[in-house]
Amino acid sequence: MSSKNSQLSALIETALVAALAMALSYIPDFASWFTPSFGAIPLVLFALRRGPKYGTLAGLIWGLLHFILGKVWYLALSQVIIEYIIAFVSMGLAGFLSVPFQNALSKDNKGRALFYATGGALLAVFVRYFWHFVAGFIFWGS
Repeated sequence: MSSKNSQLSALIETALVAALAMALSYIPDFASWFTPSFGAIPLVLFALRRGPKYGTLAGLIWGLLHFILGKVWYLALSQVIIEYIIAFVSMGLAGFLSVPFQNALSKDNKGRALFYATGGALLAVFVRYFWHFVAGFIFWGS
């Protein structure tokens, strides 16, 4: 497959993963004190597959889809940038562990692959949570 076809396939996959993440965000919360982000699952897996470039792009698209679908809680422009751009882009940070993750898989080292996948997921989720925490502290904590 040529480089252009490969890149086009990656971009199509990026858009599909972002759309799936958005669709999964419509699953209703099952507890008022805990709000899981089911869209994070395919996005982290995708970032581990494609790396940080496409992972962060998928996160950006996921964040922007909130605007198109009217799921944005707006207080200030800086709050929107933090919570819907920076926080969602952060989900692609799992992609920084894609090379060691894929190397472990290619060597059939499932324990090591699970370690890197878990590390990537924790990195992405905690950085995203950090940005939501910052926005909550600055804008929502009156």
